Amino acid sequence: MTEQWHSVLKYIEERISKTSFQTWFTGTTAEIITNENTIIITSPNSFGADWIRSHYSDLISIAMLEVTGHSFKVEVISAHKSDFNPPTLTVNTATKENNYEELKTDKYKDLMDLLNKQSTLILKQQVQIDELEKRIVHLESKAQ
Repeated sequence: MTEQWHSVLKYIEERISKTSFQTWFTGTTAEIITNENTIIITSPNSFGADWIRSHYSDLISIAMLEVTGHSFKVEVISAHKSDFNPPTLTVNTATKENNYEELKTDKYKDLMDLLNKQSTLILKQQVQIDELEKRIVHLESKAQ
């Protein structure tokens, strides 16, 4: 990891809650492509990459400007090409009536149910994280 990325991480760490920093930036790496003024941040998973992209791109841009004196385009990717590996559907093609469409529909419904449950859980966790961050900010302001 580059010295610049360490400086950017330090800049970010000083501006967001410890919990948020640990949740979203622990395990990230960055490649700085100076001739293209681009920083490519790699997150351990696609959810983290999406979260960083949607919530911290501006802060990362500002940090890069502070650290390097230049504006950089921020790209965030996942370390894994695909975090989602759908189950393999096996169909016996030897039989004339193989119910492929029925199986495909059932698998799709099962996958969508699973994704919806995971999304709900993630949203509930994020609400809890947001509430904890608010409490931390409140307690920190009282301590000062």
